[in-house]
Amino acid sequence: MKSKTISALVGTLLLLVAFYPFFDFNTEEILLTDTSLVNNYDDSETIGNTVSSLNSNPTGACFTYTLGSKAPYPFAGIIVTGKKDFDFSSNDVITLHIKVAEKKRMQTYFSVQLTPTLQRIYGNSVECLPGIDSYELRVADYTTPLWWYKKYNVTESTLPKSDFSKVVSVCVENNLLQKQNVPDTICISSITLSKDNTFTVILLISLLVLFNAFVFFRHKLRREQKLVVEYKASEFTDVDDEKLKKQDIQQITNYISKNYENPDLTLKVMRNALGITENRISLIIRTEYQMGYKEYIHQLRINEAKRLFKDSKLNINEIATVVGFGNISTFNRVFKELEGMTASQYIEKIKA
Repeated sequence: MKSKTISALVGTLLLLVAFYPFFDFNTEEILLTDTSLVNNYDDSETIGNTVSSLNSNPTGACFTYTLGSKAPYPFAGIIVTGKKDFDFSSNDVITLHIKVAEKKRMQTYFSVQLTPTLQRIYGNSVECLPGIDSYELRVADYTTPLWWYKKYNVTESTLPKSDFSKVVSVCVENNLLQKQNVPDTICISSITLSKDNTFTVILLISLLVLFNAFVFFRHKLRREQKLVVEYKASEFTDVDDEKLKKQDIQQITNYISKNYENPDLTLKVMRNALGITENRISLIIRTEYQMGYKEYIHQLRINEAKRLFKDSKLNINEIATVVGFGNISTFNRVFKELEGMTASQYIEKIKA
């Protein structure tokens, strides 16, 4: 068990070390407390009459807006631009840290510079709930909205491939279910860009499970093989050697015939005296006499007791002690089991 545990621990450590380079713990946090990075926008810049304002504080940026009724699709939001482009090519998770007082579904966008004059928009929605202030969105789940294709009169086949290392801005827009002419406020503390390590973690866990299963079954197989080898070596291999078998039989029977009167004649005593394992002694007696060790000793002692009943003047108690029974009750019980009658009945029978 100890060796199996050590093997599992060492293997786990090696796998962790091997996989460590594949984990990406780097993150890029965009703090919205920097007013130079954050601005608000709304449809009043085009044809609408939405009103919005931005308020930055030490905990982040809050924008308050009231959707107007003039534009067909009124909107308002905040746009975050960096001092340099954001790199989404090595970061595939966007975490928005937003606090809301009531349930809201908002739209988020990021823009990629395709050409010097054209930025491609990618959008996704997020449902925000009170008491939760962190929302993870995968970059792969962002798609370009249909209105963008129509606005620039382009199709997917005519567009160059987006370079996600050149994300110029990130936007968060109004509650999609917000009614017109009703004020609303949204506060955002930061936006974090990070790498999704889910696949690496799943792969590592799978390999750890397989490795530990391999260690467990290999240990179990080795243990079973060891037990089989030891069992055969101690109980069968030597027995197959007729010469050694005869020698052992002779030693065992001679020793028992000389010491059967010892009430403490156990397998352990014989093993220490003869140097033959307890299993081997039991196996030889069972093979030669078709009975167990204890049954063999009892039969030998009762046979001697029957002889003494005929040839001696000793009473039952004395004979029980002479033949190796520690007490008379055990002698009487064994005698009746083997002979089908009590010792007293046997004496009466032979003297009749």
